[in-house]
Amino acid sequence: MNLAGIIFCVSYAGYLFVQKDGVQAWATEHKAENLVQTMKATKPWIENTREFGGLLIVILVMIGNLWVVRRKVT
Repeated sequence: MNLAGIIFCVSYAGYLFVQKDGVQAWATEHKAENLVQTMKATKPWIENTREFGGLLIVILVMIGNLWVVRRKVT
């Protein structure tokens, strides 16, 4: 399940990265505008970039969990 979750999250993170209003647009077109001015996401690239960051955290946690589980099995 961890591996399936990692694959899904990496795929969705890749989509958010290259999407029209995604991370790449935030970094290049909007000059890495501050994402935490308010908790209200008024622009689409803010929400997509925040979601991308959350996915990176989830991916790291699932990799850590997969590593721990595999270590216990061997």
